Amino acid sequence: MASISSVLGIALGGMVLEGDYEFMPVHAHLLLLGWLSNGIFGLYYRTCGAVQARLSVWAHLLLALGATALMPTGLLLIDSEDYNWVIWFGASFASLSAVAFLFNLILLEKGDKLNHQVKQYLRADHG
Repeated sequence: MASISSVLGIALGGMVLEGDYEFMPVHAHLLLLGWLSNGIFGLYYRTCGAVQARLSVWAHLLLALGATALMPTGLLLIDSEDYNWVIWFGASFASLSAVAFLFNLILLEKGDKLNHQVKQYLRADHG
């Protein structure tokens, strides 16, 4: 997901060279919600592992719906007056994704499902 969003965001960045800023919000959202958010999730899971696999799936599904699936819909409706529902759904999915990721962090902090790799990392001497 992060790679696809990055490529699409960079491709849209070419519009700046042409002086066309019409899709600047789409460009920004693809890079921030698509590339950066998924990249951060990926780094976290690579380092710490998924605390709750089911919760992780929901976090990424919601982010994908909010950042990627609704983006073309927003593009199609950008010239119309009635696209607030797209913004509302996109923001809701992205927010729920962040909440699911936060719950994963809280579970890790509490030690409910502490991953074996994290335990080894914390015990190792990194000095």
